[in-house]
Amino acid sequence: MSRSRLTLSLAGLAVLALLIDTAACGGDGVGGGPVPIDAGASSTSSSSGSDGGSDSGLPPTPIRTIAQRNPFGNVAKHNNLLWDGDFEWRSSFADQYGWMSAKSGGYVSYALPALELGWRCKSGLKCARLGPNHVILGLAVSSRDHDLAISFWASPAGGDCSSVAAVFFTSADNEAAVDVPPESATADGDGWCRYAVVVSERQTAARLFIENQGDGEVVVDDAVIEPVAAEQSRRSLGLPSGKTVVAPAWLRQWAREAVRPRITPPNEAEKRFRSGLRRSGWTR
Repeated sequence: MSRSRLTLSLAGLAVLALLIDTAACGGDGVGGGPVPIDAGASSTSSSSGSDGGSDSGLPPTPIRTIAQRNPFGNVAKHNNLLWDGDFEWRSSFADQYGWMSAKSGGYVSYALPALELGWRCKSGLKCARLGPNHVILGLAVSSRDHDLAISFWASPAGGDCSSVAAVFFTSADNEAAVDVPPESATADGDGWCRYAVVVSERQTAARLFIENQGDGEVVVDDAVIEPVAAEQSRRSLGLPSGKTVVAPAWLRQWAREAVRPRITPPNEAEKRFRSGLRRSGWTR
């Protein structure tokens, strides 16, 4: 190969590498730099003008939708008192679980919530999926000398925010439980409802109970229990104080059993794993 052809080939490779590097790094949509790790979720769509547009009077038909999610969830809430507010650390092989689930109220269950994976989640790549009459219980701690700001997002089938009910309470029977209401009656344009409330200081471990009271599935994500200064919590955050409710005795019992030291029977994932080890001859 002649020197001139070699020089031209190297120049072409350099341009190609620059294009690949630019596409791989992505950008924040403004300056073109890398997306910061605490950036929220976003999505963009590319459209085809064949089925719509200014000439036809119809909206363009999207060809694809690109969603951006942080695999670590909502890292901007670095002081989240929930053990696993984004469900990102939910694992069948974990020693401690941040959430428990049950098919309906009235009994204790140690089952893990069903997972939803991918773009449908609100703040990361994992979130919980609740069928009709399913409930979940989030485990958290409290922060003395602080009010607590509680919030989470849910995407109910049909967009009716009232089909999801939530209660915040603690492990102490003498500390009042409060309702966590939705901020609006219907879901936003992306199908999500936000639920939020602020409560005064609590002295014992916190719990967040969420129930699907509708007929369809509900996706739950980005749950936060955040300590805030008492003087700023209601004025700056603009959150309601919440309505006092009575947490059923079975719910408080469930919360106590969830953190009691115990040896639980293996779940289905562990059973399959152990069965595979036996088949392969690694264990008896």
